[in-house]
Amino acid sequence: MSGTILASIYHRRIEAPRSRGLVLLNLETAQTDSPVTTVLPDERSMAALVVDELCSLGHERVGLVTIAPSLEAESRLAGLRAAWEQQGRTDDDLLVHVSPDFAATTAGGLEGALSLLDRPDRPTALACFNDRMAMGAYEAARRLGLRIPEDLTVIGHDNLEPIVESLHPPLTTVAPPHQEMAEKAVELVLAAEAAPETFSLPGDLVRRDSTARPAPQTRTR
Repeated sequence: MSGTILASIYHRRIEAPRSRGLVLLNLETAQTDSPVTTVLPDERSMAALVVDELCSLGHERVGLVTIAPSLEAESRLAGLRAAWEQQGRTDDDLLVHVSPDFAATTAGGLEGALSLLDRPDRPTALACFNDRMAMGAYEAARRLGLRIPEDLTVIGHDNLEPIVESLHPPLTTVAPPHQEMAEKAVELVLAAEAAPETFSLPGDLVRRDSTARPAPQTRTR
């Protein structure tokens, strides 16, 4: 029994090779005429985790610091918007900043967070595309004299421990199901007779100290 796992660091779409026993890990196939087994992170449900957490804390105005269109970014934004609507919230209170120039970097997070926070009706919470962008949001808060989490809640994505645990305060973030995805891919390769199927696995919210209920503030609309 043999098979192949084709994996990617980033969730993206590719022209998959036609190979018997192939399992795509963190990849989607662009071909509609070539069924293939795929194991993916459930980007939409992970975005919903963020919305549920922020709404449970009482945040009513939230900013999203994200990147130019990519499969990951588009899926998370769709999940975030859907969850926000399910909470009975409106688009007017969901502010989105797309950082096309700096991509998913600390500089991109800084630029995006500053644009959202340096306004009279600033959001009380920021959801960041990844933990590096959250680092930039921390710097933006420092420059504007905002305390985390007393004045601003920040949530990241990826659970990169060298980053999240070195920030002050430690960062609340979403942990993608990397280990579970790898284990599922191996299981599927070993079960070579299984029909092609797509498996989307949920992640977890890892709570640390960067989230809190919003401080009272005057909102200007």
